[in-house]
Amino acid sequence: MFDPRQITRHAPTTADLVAAMREADDAYARAVALLAQVGGAAIARERAMPAEAALSLDARWDRYQVHCLFAMAEALASLPATRAALGSGKISFSQARQIAYELRAVPADARAKIDALVEGLAERLGHAEPEALVAQVAHAAMLARPDLALRREDRSVESGYLAISPYLDGSGGTFTGELDATGLASLATAVQAEADQPADADQEPRARGRQRAEALVRICERSLAGGAEAEATTRPRARMLVSLDLTDLAALAKEAEATDLAELASGGARILWDLLGAGRLTPVATAAELCDAELQAVLFSGARPVAVGDARSTIPAKVRAAVIARDGGCRGPGCRAPAAWCQIHHILAKGGHELWNLVLLCTRCHRRMHRRPWKIQHRPDGLIAFTHRGRTYTSAPRARPLRR
Repeated sequence: MFDPRQITRHAPTTADLVAAMREADDAYARAVALLAQVGGAAIARERAMPAEAALSLDARWDRYQVHCLFAMAEALASLPATRAALGSGKISFSQARQIAYELRAVPADARAKIDALVEGLAERLGHAEPEALVAQVAHAAMLARPDLALRREDRSVESGYLAISPYLDGSGGTFTGELDATGLASLATAVQAEADQPADADQEPRARGRQRAEALVRICERSLAGGAEAEATTRPRARMLVSLDLTDLAALAKEAEATDLAELASGGARILWDLLGAGRLTPVATAAELCDAELQAVLFSGARPVAVGDARSTIPAKVRAAVIARDGGCRGPGCRAPAAWCQIHHILAKGGHELWNLVLLCTRCHRRMHRRPWKIQHRPDGLIAFTHRGRTYTSAPRARPLRR
């Protein structure tokens, strides 16, 4: 039994704290292994009550913690490599728990292949951030079940909301909400750019949070005043880094016959979050963001960056202004989202930036067009026809009336 008085016998150090955390990790791993050997049925027979309830009472754990322990034991039964890496200390209990979570809905054959990679990844990433290993497993799981990643992404878009609750005494209020990955990236980047610089590196988190809250208010006030920039008519564009290697650049350019960064970026673009770090996006989300993004090329020689290009928009500014003036808002069938919520979509990937190949769409409609085979066609009368599975819907421009 741990005696708190022991830590007063000498001045505690960071090493003592790390050792205690490692011991706790080993204890969790041992508990999972013992639970798998004993089995829930044996515990229930011995205690004459449900196994989870018995362990909760005996170990003084709440039921949720015990349930997580049972879930881990069950998940690791089908992940022998992950179980072995946990037992040998190559990965932590928290890493094993995240790996089990990411692989829970992956088919058995794909799960076994990904599990076999865990030990090698643990060796290679042993001194990297703990999230790096989990990110590799999550990426492999997404490739094995892309439908689950898309479903998760749809839920994040559909569940987006903002609730504002003023205090009854009128002194202020609170607000809560949820956003999808790109929406959160836009909010985080805008707030971080507007917020005052931290006074020092060790600034108290609540003080930094207050700076971000003040920055959000300033952004809203500037919007109500008409905006500081005349171009603020569409949602902020994603900043994409395009990583190109010297050994692959010539072959890639020859194969694609492309000089446009947007074509070279399809496999390597990622959104940069100034506040929250890089977010993982599905191929559909990446393709949608690439339609209307700022691209910046970074040239590598092996692992060493050797050149960085200037950031530039995928769509020329004059063409962008023409599209916004023509459409005035989302042209998706039945959608009335304003231009400030929209991005510009390329109808044909190889069609370039001609006006007939561009249309203004909100995030939800934009991803819908990338996910499913919609045929989009501009008509001479100003209508746009959207055809899917034999049905055609037309959309009239929002900014100006139709002329016959």
